[in-house]
Amino acid sequence: MKNKLEVGQRITALDLAQALEGQEGVFLAQQGGQAFRVEARAGHSIKSIIPVGRRFVETNPALLAQEPWTIERMPEAEGAQRN
Repeated sequence: MKNKLEVGQRITALDLAQALEGQEGVFLAQQGGQAFRVEARAGHSIKSIIPVGRRFVETNPALLAQEPWTIERMPEAEGAQRN
């Protein structure tokens, strides 16, 4: 089993879902100039993924697929309910 990411800890990975497997919490994931708020829960590597900020349009999707994700665990809001 992978180690759980601590708040503020960053990793890089080519596969976002695989990197978040076994993790729980809220993450900031970035690839190709685009940022996403990602929520991971037990049994679902990605429960939700929401674009953050201005959308960046990549002209060559094949190049984007080869660029690694930068993933950082974010603090969860106090009193946040888990569904």
